[in-house]
Amino acid sequence: MKTATLSKSAFATSIGKSPAMVTKYIARGLPLTDGHVPVAEARQWLEDQGITISDRVVEPPKKRERPKAKPKKKALARKRPRKAAAPKAPARPPGRPRKKPPTGEETMADAVRRKEIAVANKHELDYQTKKGSQVSVTEVNAFVAGMIIEARDILLRVPGELRDRLAKESDPANVEAMLQVEVDRILGRLSEFQNAA
Repeated sequence: MKTATLSKSAFATSIGKSPAMVTKYIARGLPLTDGHVPVAEARQWLEDQGITISDRVVEPPKKRERPKAKPKKKALARKRPRKAAAPKAPARPPGRPRKKPPTGEETMADAVRRKEIAVANKHELDYQTKKGSQVSVTEVNAFVAGMIIEARDILLRVPGELRDRLAKESDPANVEAMLQVEVDRILGRLSEFQNAA
């Protein structure tokens, strides 16, 4: 007697799971024969694994019948008169970008417009730089590097400056107060930092 088998997707529907989940089960050891799932063995395997399944009954898919083609109409002996040309579309609204030609090539007007925008952007950046609201990346990097070096130097001096005073203190509250004063002093110096460049 031949064992009933289903495709992976039909079996997934019959147990209330997705086809992707059935594929995962197959990777974990769900029985598979010639690309089809043997229903009885697979259900037993799922029960042994403690996986809950639904008891749907799945019938094999029915073949669809193709609709019959409609007979072609015979060509008319006389030509129909042409319709009047459709009115032209209204002009492109202002501010709306033009569509590129279908070949993907840039038109001369698009190239000129792109160049004008680039020149205007360059002038705007130059103006912002002269005004002082724009700073070059090099200047920012130099400022930050100087600030990091200054912070490192200050922090490296702290242990030597506090060593003797902290050694004399046995009260943790006084030690904390001394450290807080030093941290506030360091933060004050860093907030006043001016790059020498």
